[in-house]
Amino acid sequence: MFHVDVVRTVVQCAGQVWPLTCGKDVSGCAYTWNYWNRRSLTSTWKSSGSSNPASPNAHTLVQEVFLVGKKRDSGIGYEAIADELRAKIDSGELAPGARVPGEKELMATYEVSRDTAWKALQVLRDQGLTESRQGAPTKVRQFERIVRPANKRLSREVWGAGKSMWSVDVVDKMPTPLDVDVRRVELDARVARLLGMEEGQPAVCRSRRYAIDSKPVMRAVSHIPADLADGTPIAEKDTGPGGTYARLEDIGHAPTVFREEVKSRMPTKAEKEWLKIERGTPVIEIIRYAADESGRVVEVNEMVLDSSSYVLEYVIPS
Repeated sequence: MFHVDVVRTVVQCAGQVWPLTCGKDVSGCAYTWNYWNRRSLTSTWKSSGSSNPASPNAHTLVQEVFLVGKKRDSGIGYEAIADELRAKIDSGELAPGARVPGEKELMATYEVSRDTAWKALQVLRDQGLTESRQGAPTKVRQFERIVRPANKRLSREVWGAGKSMWSVDVVDKMPTPLDVDVRRVELDARVARLLGMEEGQPAVCRSRRYAIDSKPVMRAVSHIPADLADGTPIAEKDTGPGGTYARLEDIGHAPTVFREEVKSRMPTKAEKEWLKIERGTPVIEIIRYAADESGRVVEVNEMVLDSSSYVLEYVIPS
């Protein structure tokens, strides 16, 4: 079955661009054709004053349009091709660092167009399974995903012992904090509602990004009521061993309950820039509430994670 690229062919043959449903041959005889019937290309001729409206030149042009048409895809879609390649990656047939078949190979193997092959490779890249650089072949990504065990990283055994939460994440390298910013702010209505406070009340805002091998994987912005943070390391860039939660314990407001809201969505333009996210990759948004023994919310932390870099793990006793 052929798909006819009519406009391009008319330009090549007649030297002019015409709408899909009409054209003009070199002899001046006007014609139209039934483009939508892809099983056959039929012609209808209109006389332009010539005694021979179905001129040989017009007929030749239509036949040429038909013959240079390009072959349509074999029927397999780009998602199915991506699924097969992903299965090979998951099974280890395509190991980390291995070269992934390129567009030409996929076109030959699956009898598809270049556009379909490109889309299949794009799906794998958007899912964080492959990586490519200009002028180099696409390879299976070697980056190990971060396994984030929520229950363990929030336990007192971790921050109470002066450890970083990242120390319990399953990752081969410790992240590097970027763009750490600590400032005193007046709460807007949205964040005030999350903290159970009034709009305009003061708080300490801590924002930062975390990167592994120079690739940002998360951005976090936390707010702590100013009456708790003022005069403590919480209001400084370096909060000390155990971080913010250990410092809250120092002043008698240790978190005893954590609650996290998790959702997946597409990133904003700013988040794409912060996390250097590939096109089509969603983010994971986590809002964590930390409350002390009295039930007061002592911190709200809003995190945005690159979904291609993370596995979220929850252990829930039965």
